[in-house]
Amino acid sequence: MDIANLLSQLEGLAHKLGIEVHYESFEAETEDSPGGWCRVRGKHYVIVNAKLPLETQVKVLSKALKDFDLEGIYIRPAVREFLASEG
Repeated sequence: MDIANLLSQLEGLAHKLGIEVHYESFEAETEDSPGGWCRVRGKHYVIVNAKLPLETQVKVLSKALKDFDLEGIYIRPAVREFLASEG
């Protein structure tokens, strides 16, 4: 699976979990500021640094999603394997 498709699959998974994903241009363009998840007024968000390469954006999103219960949700096998390999 190519990286853009993987990112799209992870965004779909976030949507299933009720998590909004936002891509923002951070001032810092380094991997020191990649983004992450937060909760505001009971709603979950993942903020991703849009200036980073797609590979890093995928890592930020996958790391954030792994903090949620994924057991009862259908996830394509390739995506589930990727999430398992990242941890």
